[in-house]
This record gives sequence, C-alpha cells and structure tokens, in this order.
Amino acid sequence: MVVNTNPTVSVANVTVCEGNAINLTATATGTATLSYAWAEPGTGGTLTITDNVSTITSAVPGDAGTYTVTVSDGNTPSCRATATATVVVNANPIVSVANVTVCEGNAINLTATATGAATLTYAWAEPATGGTLSNATTATPSIAVSVLVDAGTYTVTVSDGNTPSCRATATATVVVNTNSVPPALVGATPIA
Repeated sequence: MVVNTNPTVSVANVTVCEGNAINLTATATGTATLSYAWAEPGTGGTLTITDNVSTITSAVPGDAGTYTVTVSDGNTPSCRATATATVVVNANPIVSVANVTVCEGNAINLTATATGAATLTYAWAEPATGGTLSNATTATPSIAVSVLVDAGTYTVTVSDGNTPSCRATATATVVVNTNSVPPALVGATPIA
C-alpha cells in the first residue's frame, strides 16, 4: 500500500485600490504535477487564471471577498490542499474643484471638495507658466495677488490614509482677465 503525501498551498491576502489589479499567487509544494482550481466569492469579478496565478485587471468593490485555491497533484488517487485569501478593495476618494475667473490683481482661491476613507491629504500642481500657491497641501490653496501668468490648469491629487494609499485627481482652469485701462480722453482739459 502506498500513502501519498498531500500537497501544501498558501496564498496571501491582498488589499488594493479600486481600478488597480488584484494578483493572487498560490505557493504550493507536492509530488507529481500540480494543478490549480480557483473559486471566487459570490460577488467577485472574472478571474484570469494561469496555473498558480489568478488576476482581476481592474478591481471594483464587488471583487472583495474570500478567494479559494485548491491544489491537486497528479497521483492516483489525486491528493488535494486548499487555501484562502481575503481580498479588500478600497474605494478611491472622490474630488472636484471649480474653475475660477478673476481680474488681474485679485486673489485666486481654489477649493477642492473631497470625500473618502481615512484622512485625506492634498497636493496641488500649478501650471508650467506660473502660479505659486500658498497652502498647496490643503483643500483651499490661494494666490494673494494674481498676475496674467497665473492663468492655466491647476491639478489637485487627493490621497487617503489607507495602505495602499488610494488617489483621485481633479483639475481647475484659472482665467486671469486683464484689467481694462480706460482710453485717454482726447482733448480733455485737466481739472484745476
């Protein structure tokens, strides 16, 4: 009588941000040729399976749950081992920012409105033409006195405090209008 040893298998838990890939890799040992069968949670997406690697290319919240891999060896009868991995899909923050139009010399005040899990952080990027924002790591940066080169597209990236950190971006177009200079009064006499 021959007693075959069961294979062993493990797979790590995974946490990703919405839209990123979920990669599950089973690590197995055993005799003979090993085969892998993956099972998704009832709410899960469509797995792309290549032997011990299972992938979902763009995660959505419904992909979260417990995934199971069963490893079978090529013995007769086939010996099996099972492992599970918990997948967490964190939602990305949501951010919006309004366009701004000001007259030259007035303040530019930008405001990012964001929601998301954990503590949100802000990072603003100015257009290449100019603009130096004060408080560029807050939801409400500003330029106290605008000049024409401050016009352009400003981008805010909002990150949450999850691991891994999930991000979202939004842009605002800033228009700086030239102040009109009234035309010179032709033939005007100065007031004495």
